[in-house]
Amino acid sequence: MLSGQEDALFILYKTLPIAIKDYLKSTDQSKEIAENSALDEIKSETKTSKRNILDQITFENYSYYLGFDKL
Repeated sequence: MLSGQEDALFILYKTLPIAIKDYLKSTDQSKEIAENSALDEIKSETKTSKRNILDQITFENYSYYLGFDKL
């Protein structure tokens, strides 16, 4: 609503992987991976949906926003 662009949230979402990757490189936490059963469940869902993990999480939570149905 603030930007006047209907799919602004989707555009922001598409840039997040780059920002996250840059942040993890700068903090050197990219090697630390915590065990999480929810992550295992999401990984199994990506096998059938053919989405990457971030897209799968986003699709499940934001599919009703304009543009996210394209994931």
